[in-house]
Amino acid sequence: MCKVLGIGSRIYYNWQSSSKVTKNSKSKILEDKIKAVYFDKKQRYGSPRITAELLDDGGNISRVTVVKYMKNMGLRSKGKAFYT
Repeated sequence: MCKVLGIGSRIYYNWQSSSKVTKNSKSKILEDKIKAVYFDKKQRYGSPRITAELLDDGGNISRVTVVKYMKNMGLRSKGKAFYT
């Protein structure tokens, strides 16, 4: 493939390894945004509300992705306390 494109193999492998760094930084940014909304709302928001907040801020994320990140970070919304 490098011969077809006319580039050196070292350039390709440097490019490939740098793309992994950007993926990690994107996930770190997303984790920070989710944590910020979660703690700003006093740990009461679950994945649907956090997704709505992120979409309102102009992000492009699905609820399933928010669920995945919340599960990996160990975040769960606090339930309502019912007194009978």
